Amino acid sequence: MGLSKSRLEAFSDGVLAIVITIMVLEMKVPHGTDLASLRPLIPVFLSYLLSFIHLGIYWNNHHHLFQAVQKVNGRVLWANLHLLFWLSLIPFVTGWMGENNFAAWPAFFYGVVLLGASVAYYILERQLVATHDRSSSLDRAVGRDRKAKLSTLLYIVAVGIALWVPWASCGIYVLVAVSWLIPDRRIERELAAGLGLILLLAVAPPALAQGGPPVQLGSLSGRISYPSDEVPALDVYAFVQGNWTQFRKIRTKKGQSSFTFSSLVPGTYLVVAYPLEEGSLQGGYSRAVPCGLHAGCKDHSLIPVEVRPGQMSTGVEVKDWYAPEGAFPAKPK
Repeated sequence: MGLSKSRLEAFSDGVLAIVITIMVLEMKVPHGTDLASLRPLIPVFLSYLLSFIHLGIYWNNHHHLFQAVQKVNGRVLWANLHLLFWLSLIPFVTGWMGENNFAAWPAFFYGVVLLGASVAYYILERQLVATHDRSSSLDRAVGRDRKAKLSTLLYIVAVGIALWVPWASCGIYVLVAVSWLIPDRRIERELAAGLGLILLLAVAPPALAQGGPPVQLGSLSGRISYPSDEVPALDVYAFVQGNWTQFRKIRTKKGQSSFTFSSLVPGTYLVVAYPLEEGSLQGGYSRAVPCGLHAGCKDHSLIPVEVRPGQMSTGVEVKDWYAPEGAFPAKPK
C-alpha cells in the first residue's frame, strides 16, 4: 500500500512559504525617508523578485505534478526532500547576490543552487513516474520533459560563464524564469482527458448508485500502421459511440506501434489517432482497413469496437490515414 501524498504536499507548501518569508525579511528597511534611500535596495529587490518568480514556478509545477500522482513511496519522499534542500538555499544566495550587485561569485553560486533544484525536480519526476504504471496519466503528461532538460542545460551554461560575465548568467536566469511563466498544460490536458472515464461512469449501468455490485471494467488494445517508415508520437482516442465529447486518450511515443486502453467502462468505442503536429493526418480503425485500403474501398466509416466487462478487446488496427476530410472527428481541444 502506497504512502499518503497529502502530508508530502502540505510539508512542501509549508517549507516554500517559510523560504519566501525568509527572503522578504532579508530586505532591510531603509533609515532615510526620501526616495534616494531606496536606491541601495534596488539590486536587493531585483534579486528577490527573480527568486520569488523561481520559487513560484516550482510551487506551481509541484502542485500540478501532484494532481496526477496517485501514490508515493519512500524514494519519492527523499527525492522531494532533496528538492526542498536546494530551494531552502535560495534565500541565502538571493541575499548574497543582491547585496553585492550581482557580482561574479554570488551569481555563480546562485546558478549552482538553481541548477541543483532543477536536477532535483527532474529526479523527483522520474521517481514519481517509476511508482506508476507506464500507461498512467502521469507518465504520459511528464513524457520526456524537454523544457525541463533545456532549462537545466541553460543553467549549466550560466554557471559556466558566471565568473567571467556575471551579467550574462543573470540574463539566462531571467530567460529561464520567463520561459516557465508560459503555462505548461501537459498535466492539465491529461487530467482533462481522464475526466472522460468519470463521464463514462455517469452513463454506465447504475449498479454503484443502486448499491449493487461494482461495474467491471474492460480494456482495448490494437496496433498502429503509418504511411511513413516510422510511426510518429500520437494521441490515440477511444470515443464513446454516439458522443464525441466522451472519450479516453493515451499518448504513444515515437516508433511505438501498439497501444492499450485499460479500465474502460463496458460499451462501444470508435478509435482514432492524431499525430502531435497540428494539421497532420488523422488515422482510424475504419471499414476501409479490412477492405484492404485499395482504391475500391470507399467506406471509411469507423468500426465500432465492443468492450465487455473483464475482457480485452483486441484486433483494432489504426491503418486508415486516407479517409476524406470529415470522415473522422476533429481532435478534441
